[in-house]
Amino acid sequence: MKIIAELVSCIHQEIASAEDCAKKAVHYKDADKYLADNYARMAEAKVGHVNSLHEQAVRIIKDYRAAGNEPPTAMQAVWDYEHEQQIDKVASVKMLLSMYRS
Repeated sequence: MKIIAELVSCIHQEIASAEDCAKKAVHYKDADKYLADNYARMAEAKVGHVNSLHEQAVRIIKDYRAAGNEPPTAMQAVWDYEHEQQIDKVASVKMLLSMYRS
C-alpha cells in the first residue's frame, strides 16, 4: 500500500523537524527564553502532526482489514519496524522537551 509508505515518509519528516526544534529550545533556554519557548511550541506541534499521521496509518490498515483484506506480510513487517523506530524517536523528542521544561 503506497499510502502507508507516504505516511511513513511524512512521519519521518515531522519527527526530524520536531527533534530539531526541541534541540533548539534546549539550546536557547537560558539565552533567549522567548525564542526557546517558540521552538518548544513548534516541537510540540510537530509531535501532534506525528500523532495525527500515525492515526491515519492505523485507520487505513484497520479499514483495509475490515474490507476482508490482509496487508502483505512484507508491508506489515516494514510498518511494524518503522512504528518501533517512530516510538523511540518521539520519546527522544519528548525527553528533550522535558529537559527544556526543567
